[in-house]
Amino acid sequence: MAFGRAHRARSLRLFYLAHLVQTLANRNLTGNRSTNIMQYHLPEFFFTDLVSTVGFGIVAILLIIVGYVTFDKLTPKLDFNEMLNKGNLAMGIVIGSFILGLCYVVGKVVSAILGG
Repeated sequence: MAFGRAHRARSLRLFYLAHLVQTLANRNLTGNRSTNIMQYHLPEFFFTDLVSTVGFGIVAILLIIVGYVTFDKLTPKLDFNEMLNKGNLAMGIVIGSFILGLCYVVGKVVSAILGG
């Protein structure tokens, strides 16, 4: 009997907590202040952010390709394409880690340019 009452009391507390959270969420969602902020600021910054993201994404991809080609030219004794076609897993790991490192550096440069 005591277990049943304790279980019901716990369920009732959870119900009240869920009701409180739902009430607070409804108040925040239907308030005039939060909807006005989204209505006025989203269209104002969205297009410029979208254009800068696409532009810097293209620049970053081009920089990664240039970095890979430069790395390939600086190591003339290694033919990366031939080794990868032979199935050399170690060379694939080296090239993959080089590209990931280059992506990290390019990301930091773009972030510094944007002021982040």
